[in-house]
Amino acid sequence: MSGVQDTAAIPNTIAPNSQIQFFQTDGVIERRVFFVAGGTVPAITNSAKFTNNQPDQVTYPTLFEGPINFANDYGTQFRGYVTPPASGNYVFFICSDDSSELYLSTDENPANKKLIATETAWSNTRQWIDTDPGSTTDITAKRSDQFLGSQWPTPNVITLTAGNRYYVEAIHAEGGGGDNIAVTWQLPGALEPVDGDSPIQGRYLSALGITPGPVAITTQPGSPPAQEPGSVTFTVGVSGSPPFTYQWFRDGTAIAGATGQSYSIALVRSSDNGARFKVAVANAFSSATSSETTLTVIPDTTPGRPVQITSVDGTFKVITMTFNELMDKASAETAQNYVFTPGNIVATNVTLDATLTNVTIRTGSALTPNVTNTLTLNGVKDLAGNAVVPNTSIQFVFNPVTYSANILFDGPIAYYRFEEPSASTVATNSGSTGGNGVYMNDFGGGGPAKGDAGPRPPTFVGFDANNHAGSFDGQGDWVDTQNQFLQDRAAFTLEYWVAPSNRVSDPATFGTRIGIVGQNDAIEYGFIDANTIQIWTPADSLSTTYSFPDNTWHHVATIASGTSIRTYYDGVLQGSTSVTTTDYGASTFNVNIGGGGVFDATGNFFTGQIDEVAIFDKAIPAARVAAHYTAGKSGGVLVTSGTVTVPAGITLSVSRSGNNLNISWTPTGGTLQSATTLNGTPIQWNNVGTANPVTITIGSGNSFYRVSNP
Repeated sequence: MSGVQDTAAIPNTIAPNSQIQFFQTDGVIERRVFFVAGGTVPAITNSAKFTNNQPDQVTYPTLFEGPINFANDYGTQFRGYVTPPASGNYVFFICSDDSSELYLSTDENPANKKLIATETAWSNTRQWIDTDPGSTTDITAKRSDQFLGSQWPTPNVITLTAGNRYYVEAIHAEGGGGDNIAVTWQLPGALEPVDGDSPIQGRYLSALGITPGPVAITTQPGSPPAQEPGSVTFTVGVSGSPPFTYQWFRDGTAIAGATGQSYSIALVRSSDNGARFKVAVANAFSSATSSETTLTVIPDTTPGRPVQITSVDGTFKVITMTFNELMDKASAETAQNYVFTPGNIVATNVTLDATLTNVTIRTGSALTPNVTNTLTLNGVKDLAGNAVVPNTSIQFVFNPVTYSANILFDGPIAYYRFEEPSASTVATNSGSTGGNGVYMNDFGGGGPAKGDAGPRPPTFVGFDANNHAGSFDGQGDWVDTQNQFLQDRAAFTLEYWVAPSNRVSDPATFGTRIGIVGQNDAIEYGFIDANTIQIWTPADSLSTTYSFPDNTWHHVATIASGTSIRTYYDGVLQGSTSVTTTDYGASTFNVNIGGGGVFDATGNFFTGQIDEVAIFDKAIPAARVAAHYTAGKSGGVLVTSGTVTVPAGITLSVSRSGNNLNISWTPTGGTLQSATTLNGTPIQWNNVGTANPVTITIGSGNSFYRVSNP
C-alpha cells in the first residue's frame, strides 16, 4: 500500500509500499462421530465404521472441542488444518475423557502426520495442565513439549511457519460416564495455558477437503406422495463452506424451529395436501433459496380396527387395547363406545395414549375371568375420520396367575427363583433349557441360599406369602449357572428384582463394577457405580441412573432387540440406545449372578438381595415387561387375545337415469350423506336422508356419497 493518509489536521501518509500479511481459513474443523463400543482409541480406529470411512455423524465446530457429556460408547475424530499466526515454537495440549491421541503433520499432507501428545487416562473439560487425581503420570503425556512418545522429527520442539497450513488430527474414545475432548496450543513467546482457557479457535482452523466458497443448492427438496396418516421428510443438498444455517418455509411462512438440513412432518393429514415447502440456506459467503415443492397427500379412507387386548389388571376393571392405526382422540375416549359381555358392561372412562394407538379402558364392574369376553365397539373413528365398522368386536380370555406364571408364559430359557432351602448347593433353573446352577461361596457353605424373604404380600401381591430370594454378602457369594446363556445372541431380555443393602448408606463399601447377572466379555450387567446400572455388550451399552433407597425391592429389565437396548425400572422406560447388530457378543465365561465375574473374569460381588432372575433369548415386548412388574406388584393376569370380527360393510349401489341418480344400499338402515370434496380434516359430510332407495337430481360440481350407520 502507498499514499494512504489518516484523518489528522495535517494528514500523515503511510510509508510507501507498506505490506500486511494475512491468511484465509474456513473457521471450522471437521468432527466425525463413530458409535462404537470399547472405550479405547484402538477400539475406535480398528472398527469397521472407522476403517470403512462410515461416520455416524459429521459436524463442523468453530472450536477445536467436542460437546461435553455427549454420549457413551463412541469415538470422535477431528481432522483438518491449523494455520499458525506467527512463526516459532508451539506447544500443543490435549485433554479428554476417556483417552485420546493428537497428531500433527509436518506439512498439509495427512500422510506425514506424527503423534505429538496423548491423554492416557481422563481429564475434566479444558483441564490442560492437570488431570484426575488418580493418574498424575498423564500430565506430561498430554502436552507436546513433554510427551516421551512424540514422533515429531525434533521431539518436543515443534517449529511452525506463519501462514502455512498443517494437517492436524485428534482421535478420542469414550466408554461410559462423563466425556469431553479439546485441543489448545501455546503460541511462540506466550504463557502456557491455564485450566479453563479456550481451545484453538476457528480463525486458525480449516476442515479437511473443503474449498472455501459460497453456498449452492445441489439437491432440491422433494418427496413422493405421502399416505395419511404417515410421515414425510424434505431434505436439501448443499455445497460450499460450512457451517450452514437453514430455515424452512411452509406456504411462504417460516416454520418455527425448522432450522436443519431436513424437515419432517411426523403426522401427515389430508389438510397438508397442496402445502408448499422451501428452504433458505446460508453460510459466511452467501445465501440461496431452494425451489418450492408441493406436498401430495393420499387420504386415508380405510377405517381402523382393534388388533389386540394387551392386558387386564388385577381388579379386572382396567383393560388395555391396541388399534391398527392412529385414532381420533375424542371418539376413542368416548366411554359409551365400548361395551363388554358377558354382563353388558359399558366403559366408564377411556384414555388414548400419546401413540394414538393404545387405549386404556376402565369399567365400573369387574369383567369375568376364565371365560371368553367380548368387547364391541361403535362410533370410534381413526385420525382421518373413518368410523370403525359398527359392532366390530374382539374376543379375549384372561386368567389370574402368579408372577412366576407370567414369566414362564413368555418362555425364558433360564429362570432362577431362589426357592431352595438354606445351605443348598443347587440353584434350580425353571427355564426351558433346564440345567441347574450352583450356589457358590469363596469361604464354603451354601452361598446365597439362605432362605431369606423375597418380595412378598401385602406389598407385592403377585408373590407367594413364603417367597424367598438370594442373599449376597458382597464378599464371595454368587450363583454360577454353569451355562453360557448369553452366547451369540441376536436379541435378549434380562429381568430380575433387586434390593441393594448398602448402595446409599455406604457407597464406598458397595463398590463399583458390581455384577447382577451377566457373561463376562459378552453381556455384562450390574452397577457400574453405586448410582448407575449398566448393560454392556461389545456391540452397544446403556447406563441408567438408579436412585431408590437401600433395602427396597424394585423390578429391573433390559430388552435388546438387535436395533436398540432399553432398560426399565418398575415397568417404566429409563433409557435407550439405537445401535444395530446381529450379535451381542460371545465369550468362554459362564453366566453368573451376583458376582463371581460379570464385568470381569472374577469378583464383582453384590451386597443385598436378588430374586426372580429371568433370561430370554428374544426381545419380549415392552408391554410384557410392564405386565410382569404389575403381576408382581398388584397380582398377575394372563391375557389371551382372540378373534376380531368386523361385520360386513355397507354396499352402495348407484345407477343413472337421464339427469337423475338412483342410490340404494344394503343392509337397510343408516343415513345417506354427501360431501363436495374429500379434502379437509375432518371431511364435511351433510345428511341427505334415510330414504332407501333415493333419487337425486344431478347438478353442477362434484358430489361424493356415503352411508353412515349408525
